[in-house]
Amino acid sequence: MNQVSNQENELNRLRVLSILIAVLLGFLLSWATRYSMTSDALSYIDMADFFRKGDWEAAVRSSWCPLFPFLVGIGLYVLNPTPYWEFQTLHLINFLIYVGTIFAFDFFIWELLKHQKKREEELINKDFIVIPQWALLAVGYTIFIFCSIHLIGMWGPDPDMMFSAFLYLASGLVLKIHRGCSNTVIFLFLGVVLGLGYLAKTPMFILAFVYLGLSFFYKDTFWKKLSKVFLAFLMFVIVSAPYITTISNMKGYFTFGESGKLNYAWYINDATPFVHWQGEGSKDIGKPIHPTRKIFDNPPVYEFSKPIKGTYPAFYDPTYWYEGIKARFDFFRQICAIAASMNIYAKIFFEYLGVFLFALFILYAMGFESNKSFLLKSILDQWVLLLPSMIAFSIFALVHLEARYIAGSVVLFLIGLICSVSLKNSNETRKILEYVCVGIIAMVMTTTGSMTSKEVTLWQKDGAEHTDWEIANSLHKLGVKEGDKVATIGYAIPYSAYWARLARVQIISEITPKDADKFWTSSESIKNDVINIIAKTGVKAIVTNKLPICCSCDKWKKIEKSNSYVYLF
Repeated sequence: MNQVSNQENELNRLRVLSILIAVLLGFLLSWATRYSMTSDALSYIDMADFFRKGDWEAAVRSSWCPLFPFLVGIGLYVLNPTPYWEFQTLHLINFLIYVGTIFAFDFFIWELLKHQKKREEELINKDFIVIPQWALLAVGYTIFIFCSIHLIGMWGPDPDMMFSAFLYLASGLVLKIHRGCSNTVIFLFLGVVLGLGYLAKTPMFILAFVYLGLSFFYKDTFWKKLSKVFLAFLMFVIVSAPYITTISNMKGYFTFGESGKLNYAWYINDATPFVHWQGEGSKDIGKPIHPTRKIFDNPPVYEFSKPIKGTYPAFYDPTYWYEGIKARFDFFRQICAIAASMNIYAKIFFEYLGVFLFALFILYAMGFESNKSFLLKSILDQWVLLLPSMIAFSIFALVHLEARYIAGSVVLFLIGLICSVSLKNSNETRKILEYVCVGIIAMVMTTTGSMTSKEVTLWQKDGAEHTDWEIANSLHKLGVKEGDKVATIGYAIPYSAYWARLARVQIISEITPKDADKFWTSSESIKNDVINIIAKTGVKAIVTNKLPICCSCDKWKKIEKSNSYVYLF
């Protein structure tokens, strides 16, 4: 009894240490990137503001899931930051979500330890051993920390961290059910977790049915299992139905999210991505019903003041501007997209985590040598972790993949693989297993520490100034007021004008980065024509992120502490 108690105490100490390391590294990166922002985050913080003000019609969009901005809205309401502190507050909220994700993972890994303990007791009778409890805990946290702070990252506040938290909770609950804790409350909680996961990120709508299916396979009578799984499904519907109903009514047809269709059109059908689609792209993908308005042809100048709200209406609701688009299957482009996704998977698994896979290969080779069929069975025994991960990998690989999308699935997949290791019981194999696990922990943590150090140093060098606030503050000093309309040159995605949010102005017209040089190299008469037509949109100023040396117009004023210039009307 004392030995069991000592083992639990050691595990708890290792658990607390792992949590502290995870929190510390996450905080360092959150602090280093506190002034950073992304185009997606700009839309989310606008949504949060509408939630805070009770403008639900403007807040709910079919292209952005509502849970992340809703929580941000609560945070903004409670903390009520000034514009200067708004981005830092968003990063604080994102960090708190990361801390919540740590505890979601902790719930999962603790359930996995119990599940693995039961499996270990069964295998010891067959003279096989599995990865020790302490090693599973340490390896699990090592992989989790790396994937959370480097695959998802802390510099761009978005729902991906929260999405991974719901994956961990769902996996932990299914493991708990398979372990025999199958009371009704667990199933109800599973349904709520899956519903909230869908409100965090659309792909959970598909994965929810995978987890519901997995929850059916535990020991009980058929009808009892069916009734409990149905209750979980019912809770999933109750949580997700209001959002599905709202966006379906907005669009006039049933939909559980429009981001998939848009991404397919952008990355497969060659439609102009993100903003200002005027009908270009592959054949038969449709025509825009109400595109952003092109008010000058060469260089292209766009106006988009109505009817969408937000700091940057062109990207606040892409589904409105892209209404009329039809995603069409394209075999060749589909293969190219999958090939691009495979390159990203190769980078994750072989460049970043190659040491893990190499160590795993050694252990699998040892298991294969002792018993081929038993090794295969051991891998299949981890289907609760491996199946949802592989389905998630497939979903994202089809269209457009970024590492942050599948970070949670990578964690579950790799932990599932390490849990499947089973070797013939002997003192020699026990020592080898322990040495390999220590090697995995050391190498992955070394990679994590090195990448964290480089990232912190980079952000301290290039992102230590609150440049967006300097631009916003300078605009106010020059007479631009909150609520004014402005135009931009060279600022659209991915170089969005985040300062506009802090200045509380709205961008309603722009020349995009790819067309900015056309403007600057045009004749003076064309420049004047462009400026005059922009002026007619009602803007108070034009802001550009660079002024060519050849341009000596005195009307462009340099914004201090930045590379930006402003033309005031």
